[in-house]
Amino acid sequence: DWAFCECKKLNRITIPDSVHEIGEGAFYQCDSLREIIIPDSVTVISEGAFRNNKRLTRVSLGRNVRMIESGAFQGCSSLQSISFPTGLMEIGDSAFQGCESLVTVSLPNTVIRVGRHAFHGCRSMKRLDLSTGIRTVHAGVFFDCEKLETVTLPEGVTSISRGSFFNCRSLRSLEIPQ
Repeated sequence: DWAFCECKKLNRITIPDSVHEIGEGAFYQCDSLREIIIPDSVTVISEGAFRNNKRLTRVSLGRNVRMIESGAFQGCSSLQSISFPTGLMEIGDSAFQGCESLVTVSLPNTVIRVGRHAFHGCRSMKRLDLSTGIRTVHAGVFFDCEKLETVTLPEGVTSISRGSFFNCRSLRSLEIPQ
């Protein structure tokens, strides 16, 4: 945990296949990181692992990542692209909060939980496709996603919590199945 925290000049990471978990705060506030490739051996990205990497623009997750914990990418304000693997099951609270440059989020059908405020403040997000495994849209998940235009909720959603889509000023299309 916190292994490379605030290594300001660290701009490239090669994570070996022997790594199964990215520890808590491991690369917190490494200001020079621009791209991260997570190998297939990793199953968990722990709390705050890449938090506040303001220059990070792209993340490629290995196909075996099952859990992205709370605040893992919070405050990565330049993050534009992240590919979620089939098999991902959970996105923790505030995992992508403040990722202001993230444009599209498409979650695989294996995701069963997206935590509170997970995408809060993703101001550039225009489109959102939720997984068919989602039953509850938690509080503030898409709070302040000002450019969000299209939301497709899957069949089986039984609850939309308070403030889930608060201040989504551009929301034009919301599909709620019967």
